Amino acid sequence: MTTLRRRQRESKKRTTQPISEAAGALMPVVLQNPPPTELTDERFASLEKLGGVALSAQHRQDLFALANFWVNDSLVQKSSRPRDFRIILDDMIGAIDRAGATVRINERGATEVQRHFLVWAMNTPEGGPNFVSALDSLDVQLSEIRKTAVRLKDSLPADPGRKRPFQDYRRISMLADIFEAAGGKPTVYATEHEEGGFADTALRRFARQFYSYLPLAVRRTSSGLDNALREALSIRRRSQKPSDLP
Repeated sequence: MTTLRRRQRESKKRTTQPISEAAGALMPVVLQNPPPTELTDERFASLEKLGGVALSAQHRQDLFALANFWVNDSLVQKSSRPRDFRIILDDMIGAIDRAGATVRINERGATEVQRHFLVWAMNTPEGGPNFVSALDSLDVQLSEIRKTAVRLKDSLPADPGRKRPFQDYRRISMLADIFEAAGGKPTVYATEHEEGGFADTALRRFARQFYSYLPLAVRRTSSGLDNALREALSIRRRSQKPSDLP
């Protein structure tokens, strides 16, 4: 197994929790029509120039797979929140209550009009004698569905309304693996001598350009990406086996 493959396998263990849990998404998530990831030859050439690396066909394939993974996960991060489901369930419960009140016209306390209507409906060809039992059956079904809706609503996690945290350290680490396998030195560090507070390293240029190519639903700010790069590389160094180190 190559060093890159070994590191990619090990990188899957570097996050503190599964990505679906880290994103706080309600699983399983339905993703419709993810935007296409466009990594053209021109864009790969730009990445090579900025990073001072040579991207083989395998490296390009790995970058394309990583890009799709990153884009899909950003859609998970932006997926429905508990409050969105709570609105649906509240509407459903309200509709069931209104429907139940409408079909319960054979109970004690029914109005004269309701009684008249029921007898008329039972004695017409369009209604028939089973009309009452059909209404009663529907009422029972509505009651059961309402109980389920209430249970679902009660099971929803609390939703403080804050943005879901970014959990892309594993993907940044995988990007660093590919960059290193292509001949680059994966370093990102802070400095007071550069605008923005970070040294203009090859990996930083490479990563920022690659990140700009991703059609993400939710993206970091430039400074946020710099900090994430530094932290992800720190995690990556701590998790590497001695045999993996250059």
